[in-house]
Amino acid sequence: MSVKMKPWRMRPDTRNIVSKAYKLCKEMNETYGQRVTVRQIYYHLFSNGLIQLTQRDYQKVVRIITKARLKGYIPFEWIEDRSRTPLWKMLYDDIPDFLNKIKNRYAKNTWANQENFVIILIEKEALAQIVWDIAEEYNVFVFPTKGFSSWSMFVEDIKELYEYFGAGKRLVVLVLSDLDPSGECIKEDYEFKFMFMTDELGFPEPLIEKIAVTEEQIKKYNIPMIEKHYRNKGIVKICELDALDPKVLRQTVKEAIEKYVDVEQVKMDLEIETDEIKMLESLIELSKKMQN
Repeated sequence: MSVKMKPWRMRPDTRNIVSKAYKLCKEMNETYGQRVTVRQIYYHLFSNGLIQLTQRDYQKVVRIITKARLKGYIPFEWIEDRSRTPLWKMLYDDIPDFLNKIKNRYAKNTWANQENFVIILIEKEALAQIVWDIAEEYNVFVFPTKGFSSWSMFVEDIKELYEYFGAGKRLVVLVLSDLDPSGECIKEDYEFKFMFMTDELGFPEPLIEKIAVTEEQIKKYNIPMIEKHYRNKGIVKICELDALDPKVLRQTVKEAIEKYVDVEQVKMDLEIETDEIKMLESLIELSKKMQN
C-alpha cells in the first residue's frame, strides 16, 4: 500500500536518513523481493555514518521512518514488523478451488536422496524470513528460537522432523545468533539439548556450526560493534545479528547450505516436482468437469 506523497520540510540530516533508508528498502524489495525491518535500517544508517548506536538514535530512526511512510516517501509494504503474526485459516470456494490452491503448496521430498539433513536455528525471529527466502530453495527448515529455545522445540518438533525426513542421515545444524555472551550461551544451550537427546533419547549426534555472526565476518565486512555492560563481565563489545547486511546474510546462508547439500540432486528432484504439479493440474481440470 503506497501513500500519496505529502509535503515535508526535512532538515538536511533527516533528508539523508530518509534517502539512505529509501535506497536500502528499494534495493531489497526490487532486487531480492525482501522487505526489511526498521532495525536493519538502523544498522545500515550507522554503517553510513549518519547515526550512533544508541537507544536515543534508534528511537530517532523509528520516528523518521514512521513519518516517511506516513508522508508517502517510503512505501508501507517495503518495511516489515515480523514480531506480530495474525491467526487465520484458508477458505476455499469449492473442491476445484481447493485443489488449485494446494497445487502451489506441493513440494517434493528432496531429502530422500541426500546424505545430510540440514536445519537452521536462528536466534532472531525478525530475521527468520530473510533466512527462509534462501533456505526454502533447498527445502531446509528454519527454526526461530527467540533467544533460548524451549525443550519442546527440540524433543518434539526437531526430533519428529528429523525422524520423518532425515532418518539415517547426518543431521547438520546451522546456527545464527548475536556475537555476545548471550549469543554464545544460546549456542551452548542448543548443544546441551542435542547432547541430552543423544544420550537419553537415542537421537543421532548432530554436526553444529555457527555461521553468523562470527569474528571473521566482523573483520571482513567491517560490521559495527557496540559496548554493553554485563554484571559478571563488565563492558563487552558485542555485535547483533541484525547488523549483518541483509545481502551478506542471504549469501552466508546460501553458501552454508550448499556446503552440506547435493545441489545437483536437488535440481533433479525439483524437475520431477514440476512434472508432478502438471499431473495435479490435470486432476483439477477433471474435478471441474465432474462438477459441471
